Amino acid sequence: MAALEAYRRGVVSAQSGSGGRRSLEESQSAWAHAYGVGGRDALILDEIGAAPKNTSEVKNEEEKKSGGGVILLPPPPVVLPPPPVPGFKPPGTPTGVLVFGDRASGSTLSSDLASFGRIVSMNVATLPADLSTFGTIWHMSAFTPLLADEQKRLAAFLALGRGLHLTGERPCCEVLNASLQSLVRSIVVDGASIRIGGLGDIGGRDTFNPNAKG
Repeated sequence: MAALEAYRRGVVSAQSGSGGRRSLEESQSAWAHAYGVGGRDALILDEIGAAPKNTSEVKNEEEKKSGGGVILLPPPPVVLPPPPVPGFKPPGTPTGVLVFGDRASGSTLSSDLASFGRIVSMNVATLPADLSTFGTIWHMSAFTPLLADEQKRLAAFLALGRGLHLTGERPCCEVLNASLQSLVRSIVVDGASIRIGGLGDIGGRDTFNPNAKG
């Protein structure tokens, strides 16, 4: 009781003095020193004029508030993978390049692709039976139409997320154009009205720009 009374007198003295907060702290420090309090047993001032609490009491109260000493932390944020980018091939897609058609061997497509770092794996006149090693197929024809079976296989190839390039022609080669139209209509959503060929030679006043990219 004597210690508590001395503590309270020190607080009152500090409050009434001109030293403000510093006088209060000095008074509390002197009081703690006078009664041999320090280290882990240092008194913690609860509030002005109230009885002091030691660190063990404060710790016990904090443990009660936090559920027995266990501090519950919020769960870590869930990091989701980025969504797939439309137009990019799925992981694991083969890198082989196929050029086929009745104009495949006579075109410069293979060498042009090689200049861009795309090495052609096969250059043939007809569609091979096995397409599993190819990621991209280029069709280069002027007269030979795509057979119904070839159209189905190319549609299935495209459905795997792989690339398909088709080549049509002017009015000289409407049989070829009709087969391309059949394939494109079958793979494009709401593509029943797409027309390839049958439009005659279309003239225009546009001039050729050899520097255009695309």
